[in-house]
Amino acid sequence: MPAVRKLAAIVFTDIVGYTAKMGNDEEAGLQLLKTKRELLQPIVKKFEGTILKELGDGMLLSFNNSPDAVQFAMEVQQILAEKKPFELRIGIHAGDVIFENNDVFGDGVNIAARVQPNSIPGGICISKTVYEQVQNQIPLEVISLGKRKLKGVKKLAQLYAVKGNGIKTQNIYHRYITRPRVQRSIYSLVSLIFCAAIYFSVPYFVNDEISSLPSLGILQLKN
Repeated sequence: MPAVRKLAAIVFTDIVGYTAKMGNDEEAGLQLLKTKRELLQPIVKKFEGTILKELGDGMLLSFNNSPDAVQFAMEVQQILAEKKPFELRIGIHAGDVIFENNDVFGDGVNIAARVQPNSIPGGICISKTVYEQVQNQIPLEVISLGKRKLKGVKKLAQLYAVKGNGIKTQNIYHRYITRPRVQRSIYSLVSLIFCAAIYFSVPYFVNDEISSLPSLGILQLKN
């Protein structure tokens, strides 16, 4: 198959905690992959997508447009929330990609791979490009995750978490304050406030009656 360049919505999925499950029971781990495949295949077909390849417990998929990709991801997470056989992280990005020999290459694929880890278990993370393409096409609620540094990507990427019934979304404030740099700033600010409070409160602990007594100073006398 000759190389074909086109715009596509790329989806990455990843089973949460799969490595540990496989380490504990290989047979159960392989069965989990089969269950995932059987669950996703009809939904991929429903939204006219293509399963490009499986990467261990991950799966790389392609859709003709972002609305189909997002609706696929939402339906998958909602079904998993009910059946609970396992949890997935899903990341979506749309961009220019190259299809060749049943594989896909390009920045669109690379960025989608970096978007996916920003999702939480049971959640969906999408790039700004995807959000702009779907916001007027399908009913969609999102939570802004702010601009994130993605490995291998020069510019900061604006990411969003998709909201919906059965779809988990991260607490952005919790994630923000748990960053080491933010925690150090908070500790410094708290220490500064504590020291300032002590400094300004000391005069109030001095007994007014004692401070109002006459004072006597004795200096060295020379004959």
